[in-house]
Amino acid sequence: MGNIVVVGDAETLVGFRLGGIPEGFVEDAKTAVETLLNDGERVSVVIITEEKLRSLPKRLRQRAEQSVKPIFIDITCKTCSGTTEESLARKIKTTLGIDIPVEAEKTTA
Repeated sequence: MGNIVVVGDAETLVGFRLGGIPEGFVEDAKTAVETLLNDGERVSVVIITEEKLRSLPKRLRQRAEQSVKPIFIDITCKTCSGTTEESLARKIKTTLGIDIPVEAEKTTA
């Protein structure tokens, strides 16, 4: 199994480092993703913030979203919309072909 790498803002990287994932990129997401896409032997999973993923050029973003090794998992950030559940449901559909409906979170007043 390869390494897990994080691409995100400094705060996100600190959180993952505290959780035991030491490798990460804060700088230019485009350069980081291009490097990681060509490093499938060493890296198995890339955790990338939604903000960094959205900042990529369209073709590179599509390559990352469709990549199986390494697999890119986007996570929400403080300034982004969407949910982790939606992100994971998209990734499962792309990887396994299984559509998992995501219910909206119900809040009570």
